[in-house]
Amino acid sequence: MSESIVDSIANLPWKKIAIASAASFIGYAIYFDYKRTHAPDYQQKIREKRRGGGSGAGASTHTALPDMSNPSAVQGFFLQEVQIGEELMASGNPALLAEGAEHLANAVLFCGQSEQLLAVFQQTFPPEHFQLVLSKLPAAKGRLEAHVLSMTRGSSGDNPSTPSIVPLDDDDLE
Repeated sequence: MSESIVDSIANLPWKKIAIASAASFIGYAIYFDYKRTHAPDYQQKIREKRRGGGSGAGASTHTALPDMSNPSAVQGFFLQEVQIGEELMASGNPALLAEGAEHLANAVLFCGQSEQLLAVFQQTFPPEHFQLVLSKLPAAKGRLEAHVLSMTRGSSGDNPSTPSIVPLDDDDLE
């Protein structure tokens, strides 16, 4: 009886079974990837991983500010903040609006012509989104001032490479 079982196993079409198994595995992989990439929070998870695995909404409050003595780093930071902020604001997800407003507030502070950028945001975003950006500006300004102070403490006071930043007045925010 055991010989008949072994003979029946030996006569199975192994190539067909192997091909069917491989096709099933590839089909499952494609299905799993489709479900993963079309999940509602997929973009948010990708952004968090790129930032270093931050945990949710608290991760954006600790955005690493660039070296102020490096103009290309400042420009890259500005462009990055505008892009991330606009993506989050356009997502329509209420949980991401505050994070997007923080990124846009950072961009306003690093923009050479902040009044014009605020005018563009006012024309582009709904009034409640624009007000959210304005409400995030004082906190972003405080983080920038603290960053500049920490940079100047680390270097000598007579160093000509010490960044000179013209802070935004509260009147500029209106």
